[in-house]
Amino acid sequence: MKSNLYLATLIVVLLACFLPTVSKAQFNEDGLVIRSGINFQYSKQGSPFSGLPENMSDDLETLNYYFTPGIGKFFGDGFYVGIEGRIGATSKKFTSMTDDKITYQSSVKNTIYGGGILLRKYFKVSEKFNPFVGLSNTFYKEKGDAVYPNQLYSYNQNNFTADIQLGAQYRISPRFGIEAYFTPGGLLVSKDMNSNQKADISPNFGGNGQSFSIGINYFLNGK
Repeated sequence: MKSNLYLATLIVVLLACFLPTVSKAQFNEDGLVIRSGINFQYSKQGSPFSGLPENMSDDLETLNYYFTPGIGKFFGDGFYVGIEGRIGATSKKFTSMTDDKITYQSSVKNTIYGGGILLRKYFKVSEKFNPFVGLSNTFYKEKGDAVYPNQLYSYNQNNFTADIQLGAQYRISPRFGIEAYFTPGGLLVSKDMNSNQKADISPNFGGNGQSFSIGINYFLNGK
């Protein structure tokens, strides 16, 4: 299942990178763009352990949201380079049940803050509608508390993500545009700062890796 998702995402990205613009007119946007968006991420996963008895079950529920303010510039032919922040929060809840009764429960609540570089390629379908493919390269920290039975643990983790973006922008006026995109996943590097273990590097597609975002763009040179 995951291998099929990797392959599908790779094909979409390659097509977007090499596909000529849909209309013969060139994407000639230029100047600075101020961006502001919000990203949502929710997943609920079953037990990571195999071979559990039928009367036992585990669930991991994750909810993330963060704002992505940024500024960037078009460099011709639809290529965009910018910087963006990441400010928000994440919560995780792990629950074990036996015979439909909770036997163990833990939770994590963190703040998220960081920033990085955003790269995109826009394609011109019409004067107002522009699909895009992007790559968000972001470093961010997660800090907060993890609550276990009879124990409180300080959570401190550094992360780097290189996430794929597949979306579109609709220009509602010369100066304003709205956008939406889906992130199927990407590469995740994470390091627990309270541990001596090495950083974990892994592909992160589906589940915790996928997310949705909506935002608004302000074109400083819009006419």
